[in-house]
Amino acid sequence: METTALRLAIEKGGDDWEAGILSALHRLLRSVERDPETMREGTPEFDRLHKAFHRSLLEACGSERLLRLHDDLYYQAYRYRRVMMRRLAPHHHAIMEQHKSLADFVLSRNLGKAEAELASHLATSLEVVYGEQAPKSET
Repeated sequence: METTALRLAIEKGGDDWEAGILSALHRLLRSVERDPETMREGTPEFDRLHKAFHRSLLEACGSERLLRLHDDLYYQAYRYRRVMMRRLAPHHHAIMEQHKSLADFVLSRNLGKAEAELASHLATSLEVVYGEQAPKSET
């Protein structure tokens, strides 16, 4: 679902959409740089900034239904993200680099790499939460 919305956003997005991605990424990165512990604890502020970044990537998809579905699924996965963040926090630099790469691929309109990076990012979440029992994601 998220990769479908991303594909549509890349096709339809304009300058304002791109500016929104850059702004959301900047806020997320600076927040973690100032206080990496916010990532470890999955604080409401970190979660708000993280969601805003992911939502910014999809914002131009043109489908309110896809955006609402993304919101619903994001909020439903909150407790799993909290568990995951404790495990990922020591690697916050690598995780933030992954977000930067994702934004770079999206902004350069490199659909193949953007979809692959997003799928990898989502798979990482599943692997951290579920370990080797993680279900395989389909894009």
